[in-house]
Amino acid sequence: MDPLESRLRDCLQSPAYKPVKFAQLAKKIGVQRDDLEALSELLRQLIEDGSARIGESGRVESCRQTAGITGTVKRTTSGDGYITVSPGSEPKVAGEVLVFSEDMRDAQDRDQVLIRLTGKRRGDQRIAVVEKVIRRATTTFVGTYLEDHSGGWVRIDGKQYPEPIALDDPEASGVRPGDKVVIEMLRFPTARRTGEAVLKQRLGAPHDAGVD
Repeated sequence: MDPLESRLRDCLQSPAYKPVKFAQLAKKIGVQRDDLEALSELLRQLIEDGSARIGESGRVESCRQTAGITGTVKRTTSGDGYITVSPGSEPKVAGEVLVFSEDMRDAQDRDQVLIRLTGKRRGDQRIAVVEKVIRRATTTFVGTYLEDHSGGWVRIDGKQYPEPIALDDPEASGVRPGDKVVIEMLRFPTARRTGEAVLKQRLGAPHDAGVD
């Protein structure tokens, strides 16, 4: 391992590490001006592999400090999630944990997720961010097919998905606007991107018997 990467990882994984901004982090591990670009690239790689993140305050946060907390999502119509923590998680957390919509990644209702506590609270409630989805509750959904100038979309039944999901290659299926369809989610939506799915089955038009 590159010596600079080793120093960076050791610093972030230390139990004594407190989130700091990039310039303070560079000073903490003894990085000179000529190596700042290399440090920035290493930090970008750690963020991509989930070892670190940039918090709301712009500070570099370690994602290993509370890495053992898992739970099940109960997602609200606003996009926020409440996590019921699994009994065997460490450290122990009492009650539900709040995750704001922008920190949910692509976690959906009833998914099992790995979370990281931020150290913040809303009242007595702990606040966290989702690190990754461990297990999906489902990837199959029913909705109504729509079309516009940009292509085909599906508005999923219920209130969990307020925005329609882009449908890949609907022309090949013979589906028409207004049809009820079953889709398989390829990419779940997040606060920053739309979802994408493929058509699994055309159930029929709204007026067909047994379709509602």
